[in-house]
This record gives sequence, structure tokens and C-alpha cells, in this order.
Amino acid sequence: MAEGWQELDLSGKELTELPGEIGKLQQLESLILGKKVGGYEYRGGRFLEKVSGNNLKMLPLELLGLPNLRKLDISGNPLESIPDVVTQILHLEELILIRVELTEIPEAIAQLI
Repeated sequence: MAEGWQELDLSGKELTELPGEIGKLQQLESLILGKKVGGYEYRGGRFLEKVSGNNLKMLPLELLGLPNLRKLDISGNPLESIPDVVTQILHLEELILIRVELTEIPEAIAQLI
């Protein structure tokens, strides 16, 4: 991984985990682990936006070591809850959660400004 990258798009790579080396990307501002790809598909009796995600069920603590991370897109991943690590990313401004099967939203998210 190039340490000077500002954006990293890993959507649609069928990842089951992120490598700990992601913490070396000190200049990273935008991490895309899933994204909307345009259009809709019919599932479960309703139309849903198409997304290109991964198979991530958790996010590594190394994300806390990314001082410039402002945008995190975790769309299309089988996360049942927002990982605690997300609520601790200091400068996160944008969290995108399209087609994530959340059963609850942590109270810490509601307290974020």
C-alpha cells in the first residue's frame, strides 16, 4: 500500500477483513469499503439501491491511527451494528451506510457532532 494515498477504494473486493497495515496510510482521508454503483435491484419484495461492498463483519482498531480520515463508506457489508471503532475516529465527517443490516445504532453515534 502506498503510504501517501488520500483515497483508497476497496469496494467489491470480497474482503473478509482489512489488513493491519491500513494504519500506515497516515495521509488517508477517504476509505471506501463499499459504495453505491447506480441503479436498483428487486430483493425481498422491494427495490434496493445497488451497492458494491465486501464481506466485512468488523473493522480493525488500526483505523484509529489514521489522523486525516474524514470519510468512511461501509455500504454493502454484513455489519449488524456500527463498530465501536467508527465512533472513535476523531475527525470523521462522513459515514455512509447504504444497505447495511443494522439492528441498532450505538448511542455514541447520536452523541457525535
